Amino acid sequence: MRVPMQQDSRADRPGTWREVVAGGADDEALMDLAQIVRDYGYIAILIGTFLEGETIVLIAGFLAFTGHLDLPLVILAAFVGSCSGDQLYFFIGRFQGRKLLKRFPAWQERTERVFYHVHRHQNLLILSFRFFYGLRNVTPFAVA
Repeated sequence: MRVPMQQDSRADRPGTWREVVAGGADDEALMDLAQIVRDYGYIAILIGTFLEGETIVLIAGFLAFTGHLDLPLVILAAFVGSCSGDQLYFFIGRFQGRKLLKRFPAWQERTERVFYHVHRHQNLLILSFRFFYGLRNVTPFAVA
């Protein structure tokens, strides 16, 4: 026997967690999470991939899959953020690298590891450093 489904209306649901906790809220004052993603999603992707991007790109891909973001714009924002970060790290390494290594001796070990791989596998490392966890941000700095 088939049970008829009830219509789910906004009035039947309790609302956002803030409405439940506060006992009511102004709908205009609260931004919907989906709206925040649509408004700031591409900027968040750009900044996230500028710093470190694996998780950000996975989340952005899921949001594009669900229709909250456009895939071509997600790809563009991730590409621009990632390339900008690499260029900044390269120029910092080029012009301030030795000073920073003297100031932060803990970075020396990671940099030496990258130097070893650069000299041993030059072309392969330059093309694939992005896929080695822990070397992504250090490699442009060390190559410079």
